[in-house]
Amino acid sequence: MVVLATVATVVASQAVITGAYSLTRQAIQLGLFPRLEIRHTSEEHYGQIYMPRVNFFLLVGVLMLVLLFRSSSALASAYGIAVTGTMVVTGMMAFVVIWKVWHWSPIAAAALMAPFTLHRSHLSQRQSAQGC
Repeated sequence: MVVLATVATVVASQAVITGAYSLTRQAIQLGLFPRLEIRHTSEEHYGQIYMPRVNFFLLVGVLMLVLLFRSSSALASAYGIAVTGTMVVTGMMAFVVIWKVWHWSPIAAAALMAPFTLHRSHLSQRQSAQGC
């Protein structure tokens, strides 16, 4: 189990790093973020980059999380809150798109979103109960 957890952690951390690099690079290209050093690590593969400053900020973020939460159970609770918050914001954004962009009535938009919201809420409660 420890080996499996370690492999899962490595995969998840690589996904976070890749996402942070991609978002930062796109924000720079759109003019939403100041220019940062971007090192291209491969001449054959476009998009393989290293961003030292983003790496540093990820390190600071991880260290702050470890120092603030101090235990894995507290960190797991924070993760559950973050997942629930993400689902709430996503649901609200979907409601607004259905209502304003698709020009549905608010009642119809709410009726369409209700099954998804209830299902997500049930999944979130089950994950919290299992300690995920």
